[in-house]
Amino acid sequence: MRNILIIDDDEQMRNLLCRAMEYAGFEVEAAADGRKGLRLFEENAYDLVITDLIMPEQEGMETITFLRKKYP
Repeated sequence: MRNILIIDDDEQMRNLLCRAMEYAGFEVEAAADGRKGLRLFEENAYDLVITDLIMPEQEGMETITFLRKKYP
């Protein structure tokens, strides 16, 4: 089964995306900010990361840039 990590500070959007992906048959985990998302990514294997771009703490582009450098 494919694993997806969803990172979004908007709880309603995060829950909506999680439900939609689970309904489509994916395993889903979610984080409310980029830092927590990175911690989850370090602990688990994901096939796809879906992230909001504008968030407090750590923006989505910063998270994506870090992941692309560390996991090319």
